[in-house]
Amino acid sequence: MNCHRLPSLPGLSFDERLKKNHHVSHCFYYQNGYRMDRTPTVGIGKEPVQETYKDFYSEPIEFDPALTYGRIKKQQVEPFRPHYVIYDKKVLKFMGYFRQHVPESRIEQYRIRYVNIYYYLEDDTLEVYEPFVKNCGLFPQGRLLRRSKIAKNPSSGIFYTWKDFNVGIDIELGGIVYHTADCDTYTREFLTANGVEVKERECMPKDPITIEKMIQQAQHTQTNRQKNQKDDKLRRFLEYFGMVLSFDCVLDETERAGGELITFKLYYYLEDDTIAIKELPENQQGRDGFALLLKRTKLPKNWRKKPADFASIVFDSTAAEIDEFYTLRDFMVGGTIFVFGRKFLLMDADKFTREYFDKILRCPQPNKLAIEKPIQPEIKIKMPDYLGLGTPEDSLSSCYNLIPRAPKKDEIAYLMNANKKLRYGCILDSVHPEVKDRKFIMNYNLADGNINIVELSAPNTGIAGCKFLSSRKVVKPNTNPHKPEYYTAKDFTIGTRIHIYAHRFIITSADLYVYRYMQAHPELFSPEIIQNVRMYNLREGNLKADIRQAIEDDLERYMRGLSKVDDNESNEAVSEPISGERIPKPFIQEDEVKKFYHDQLEPKPSYMNEKCQVPCNINVKEEVNIPSDKGVVRFLEPHEELN
Repeated sequence: MNCHRLPSLPGLSFDERLKKNHHVSHCFYYQNGYRMDRTPTVGIGKEPVQETYKDFYSEPIEFDPALTYGRIKKQQVEPFRPHYVIYDKKVLKFMGYFRQHVPESRIEQYRIRYVNIYYYLEDDTLEVYEPFVKNCGLFPQGRLLRRSKIAKNPSSGIFYTWKDFNVGIDIELGGIVYHTADCDTYTREFLTANGVEVKERECMPKDPITIEKMIQQAQHTQTNRQKNQKDDKLRRFLEYFGMVLSFDCVLDETERAGGELITFKLYYYLEDDTIAIKELPENQQGRDGFALLLKRTKLPKNWRKKPADFASIVFDSTAAEIDEFYTLRDFMVGGTIFVFGRKFLLMDADKFTREYFDKILRCPQPNKLAIEKPIQPEIKIKMPDYLGLGTPEDSLSSCYNLIPRAPKKDEIAYLMNANKKLRYGCILDSVHPEVKDRKFIMNYNLADGNINIVELSAPNTGIAGCKFLSSRKVVKPNTNPHKPEYYTAKDFTIGTRIHIYAHRFIITSADLYVYRYMQAHPELFSPEIIQNVRMYNLREGNLKADIRQAIEDDLERYMRGLSKVDDNESNEAVSEPISGERIPKPFIQEDEVKKFYHDQLEPKPSYMNEKCQVPCNINVKEEVNIPSDKGVVRFLEPHEELN
């Protein structure tokens, strides 16, 4: 079998029939972003290479074109080196400082903090590092600004470069202004080599606290002028321990804008002549609460006076620089004490303080002072105008609370008047004849004062009953829109014209429950309104049971009066309890009244119109006079009415 004619493929060679790995080595790869090729060092399946490409040349002698044509002169190209390779591990170092403001401290106003600013040339990043100082009390220390690119102007997007740095300049990094005072040798050489003129080295300023500590240490070695006066502190402590003089004082700050009279308690400790001032709790309303205005310390008389050798860089003086302190005899009622620029007027002293001045010092305290505080003008709060969003009550409630709340409702009135409504019949007041047949029912909800109107359907007129006005409060016309007045039950009576959203309605009828409600609450309605509704119900025949019961009661009283006359055997005429007719005129029989009011399908006879129709403005005193014991008809409740 001739095996040389088989293609040289994996699996067709008898010598390699047991070989399983046929992987081919890679010849192409990337280096620093460039495509490169290489000759494989191993063959298929990682076997050693037995032949090279030179073995396949048919010519025995290699041909070099340079021998015939000569070598091509090419410009020498320097190898490419990236920016981060050239400036790898090359850092510019600047030494500087910044001032840290110290608020609310009587010892110092600012601190000097030394930092090192590092600029990394490989990626133009910055880092601010503060060297650690033991027992300095500064926090934080170490890395103040993490390594990152810092923008000179955030809006423009321009970042700091090494060209922006030099010695003796101010640089703002992360909201802090750093001042560069010096740089290292490499930084100076680098900037000089790139054409930047580096300024001379500056001296770092000293920290005021460090100078003060040095001065205090120097003063400990010197004699103190107060130490010349021998004072037995232990004896005074044992003798006056727990003995404190108390004064009532006032701080007058009315001269400045928003100032006022503030009362304080001043305590004088006899054991070491120290003073403490405490603000009273009643004067901390609207202010930040703190325990003491002045902690327990000796109070200098002239705190601004400094000796000639006092260092000007130190802002606060110590006891060594004070010539004179306040003593016990300086505290008299009516006197003024200056506490670091503030004037305190002594108003009164407690009982122990007065006895101590009277018996020990032989200097009695004056009487208590009284200061009349100026009368503060009453501030009238002007509510803003209604903006038209929501209801006026909603807008007004948002003025009383930071978080708007829903206006409070009268829960008691709602529970007492739940499901109680006053119904009125009304028509539209219009000159157009097509609206004369439109009839409406207006419901007034006693629980919340809302009004809703429903239109009744009229047969053979094309008017379909529907809701005309949803339940809501209705504003009276010609009222202040910022403080509106709403319609109430007192505004509705028969014949009244009401305006509801550009519509005029005339009330023509009222429910019997309206009259019952007026009877139960006579203090809410005028007698004319009650009389008007009563006359309407009389005309409509809704008070037949009341009239019948009133007549029966009057007849019973009349018969009771006759029996008393018979018992007394008197021949005198018996007078009526109350003069007047017993029943209203015109009198209508009960059968005709039932027929007229309950049979609405039949047409009304003419005589019924003459008998039953009464004008709306009828005077009850002239037409009807029903006698009773009190002069007022007693109306039955709904469950007592006769059928």
